[in-house]
Amino acid sequence: MEWLGGVSLIAIAMSTLYQGAYFAIQHYRASGCVRVVRNDAPFEAVTDAVSGLAACRAALAGLDAARYGLLLDWRLAPISTDPNLHKVLVEHIDALAAPFARKAILVATTVGTMQANSVGRNLSENSLAVFNDEAAAMRFITSR
Repeated sequence: MEWLGGVSLIAIAMSTLYQGAYFAIQHYRASGCVRVVRNDAPFEAVTDAVSGLAACRAALAGLDAARYGLLLDWRLAPISTDPNLHKVLVEHIDALAAPFARKAILVATTVGTMQANSVGRNLSENSLAVFNDEAAAMRFITSR
C-alpha cells in the first residue's frame, strides 16, 4: 500500500455510498474494491441486522460488483454468541457478497478469526477469506 503524508493512497479516492445506523459502505473505484464497515453499535434486534444489510444491498445495486473485491470490515463489531443473529447475518452477507469477484472479512483479533471461520464453515454457502491483518486483506481483495 502506498502512503502520502501519512494517508493511504487507497483512501484518497474513496467515496461513501451509504451511511446507516450499523453499516457504512466505502467505494474505492481506482483500487477496484468496496468496503462494508460494521460500526460498534450493537443490534437492538435481529431485524436491525436484516434491514441494515438490505440497505447495503440497495446501495450497491447499481455497481458492477463482478469487477470489484468486497471487504467486510467487522473490526468494530460487538462480539455476539447469538446463533439466531449469526444465521441471519450469514444469509444476508452471502446474498450481499455473492456478485463480487473476491470477498473477505476483516476482524480485529485471532479469536475473531476463529469465530468467523467457524460460523462461515457451519452456516455459509459462500467462502469468505478471513483476515485480521488489514494490509493482507486489501491485497487479497484488490488482486485481479
